[in-house]
Formats: sequence, C-alpha cells, structure tokens
Amino acid sequence: MGYQSTLRQASLLPTIRQDSITLFSKRLFAETRAISKSTQTNKHRYTDKGAIENPKERANGIDEFVRLSAYEDDKRIDTINNKLLSGSYATTAADYRTCMFNDDDPVDRYALPNDEKVQWAFYILPKSGDILQRGIVEPAYGHAGGGVEAYFEYGTSDGTYFNKKRYGDWSANSTKCTTHSAAASAS
Repeated sequence: MGYQSTLRQASLLPTIRQDSITLFSKRLFAETRAISKSTQTNKHRYTDKGAIENPKERANGIDEFVRLSAYEDDKRIDTINNKLLSGSYATTAADYRTCMFNDDDPVDRYALPNDEKVQWAFYILPKSGDILQRGIVEPAYGHAGGGVEAYFEYGTSDGTYFNKKRYGDWSANSTKCTTHSAAASAS
C-alpha cells in the first residue's frame, strides 16, 4: 500500500486527521535500526534472547564465569561448599573484562535489580556437566542490559567457586586457568 492510498484509507476514518499521519520509508526505518544497533555495538553490548529463553547446555569445565555483586557476602554464593546456588546468574569472564576495560556501568549492562554500586566479583569455574543457559541480558529494572549472561538453574557443583576480588581488580591470578593448568600438570 502506497502513501496516497494510505491517506485515502485514513480519510475514511472519521477520528483520524490526515495531517497527523507520518509515514517513513523502509530505508529510513532500516537506517534508524542500524544506527541503534551500532550504538549498542560501540558499547560492546548485544541484543538477543535472555539466557532462560535459550536451550540448556553442559559446561565444558574450561569456561570461567563471574558473578558481580554489591555485597561481599553475596546470597547466591555458597562459601561452605564453594559453589553457585540454584537460580543464579553470572557473566562470562570475557564479558566481565569487556565491561571493565570499556568503563561500562555493570549495573546497567547486567540489568541488576538494585542500583547499588558493584563492589565484588566472584569467580566460578563450573565442572564439566554442570547445566547452564547462555544469553544476552534483556532490559529490566530500568536498565538497558546488553551484557552476556549465564543462568545456572541448578547452581554449580561443589568446589566451583574459587576466588573473590574487588570489582575491577583483574590480575593474572584472578582466573583459575593458570592454577587449574598447573594443578593438572602436577598430577
């Protein structure tokens, strides 16, 4: 349906004024969407489905995750069994670094339920076979989202939580890759 026929159709409806209708070309609409996506790309944020909308997968025992929190005693970390509790969200270690090194706001990027400043990073290395779902943080709680998320419906196995650091403190010994590799080669 073209512009003129759309206006003719509108004139048949008594409650719509023709001068109140603005039509945009498909090209302009596509350009606007591209600009919107490029803005998100410049922030290294993404758009896609949230983790719980994606299929379940088994952890490979290599990929590390980071749970960010305003609290040193985060309620989703079981410090007795050193694991992530059921129903917990985390991000990948890679996306955590992207957030930090691009000086992004983690509360907004990960659409956290409160506006308190993130103070702590909890490092998790799920064992092979732990179940997770990966996705992109959707907008929530007045925050944009766009970061990478992982949802652990059943939590992680005992012994998978291995480190806690202040947010932004990224050093070589923050990850288990080096210590995990060293332990593997020692046995």
